[in-house]
Amino acid sequence: MESKIRPAEKRDLPSLLDLMNQLSPYSSQIDYTKISETFSSILEDKFYRLIVYETDDKIVGTALLLVQKNLSHGGRPYGHIENVVVDSSYRGKGIGKEMLEYLINEARKYNCYKVILNGRKGTEGFYESAGFKRTDETEMRIDL
Repeated sequence: MESKIRPAEKRDLPSLLDLMNQLSPYSSQIDYTKISETFSSILEDKFYRLIVYETDDKIVGTALLLVQKNLSHGGRPYGHIENVVVDSSYRGKGIGKEMLEYLINEARKYNCYKVILNGRKGTEGFYESAGFKRTDETEMRIDL
């Protein structure tokens, strides 16, 4: 079984949407034109790193790094990881951890001073096993 992590490509969108549906199920009223435009924009933006984990020509994982520009910390950016998802039939094989390590290394290339992420309750142990630590910071959110 040959596996690799690589940057996402335009041809990957259908597979990525299938994975995203496992993370956050969407309705049938999805605007594919808007999603295609957003996807293209992400692929073209040098401050985004959207990756896929491919095994035997099948995409079974994805994750996204946003390099956030910043005025504090001497102008050093920070990384924000989002949408880490592994196909349900491939979980528990280390794929998620490999993708996190890959994106952390990408953040280092940008001289990021930290990498943050948000996860669902119950996933803390997984992220801790990849080196993330809980902080005294509080995530707060407004859904729009």
